[in-house]
Amino acid sequence: MKKNIIIILFFVLGQFSFGQLTTFSYDIAGNQTAIYVQIILESTGKTASTTTTLVNNPIYEDVKYFPNPVKSELYMEWQTIDNNSLKSIFVFNTVGELLEEYKELSNTNNYTLPFQDYPQGIYFVEFLYTNGDQKSFKIIKQE
Repeated sequence: MKKNIIIILFFVLGQFSFGQLTTFSYDIAGNQTAIYVQIILESTGKTASTTTTLVNNPIYEDVKYFPNPVKSELYMEWQTIDNNSLKSIFVFNTVGELLEEYKELSNTNNYTLPFQDYPQGIYFVEFLYTNGDQKSFKIIKQE
């Protein structure tokens, strides 16, 4: 069914000229949460448009972090799912150098990471869970 709709859409689009407008939605922490694509079809002066939501939720619904960009401290909060607790948090720079490791996190569901001593730039925070799963987050440090 989905394949037939796509084929019909391409056939219809071939009969018209069209333009595309893409906009993004962000949560309060500055994380991208949705992408909206608007396709405008033009035929003999008439315009039809549609908006499709491609992504409508954060990458990891069980983890919240803010502010991003960060100036001094990054607050992180997570949920334990299926007794899979957080083992460690790592902070890396863009060349993969380990800057800091935080351990002994299995009895808590939040932590505040100090960023005030890091220079402006991009960093990666990685969660390591007791079952070996990992989650990574791109953090932007501002002065």
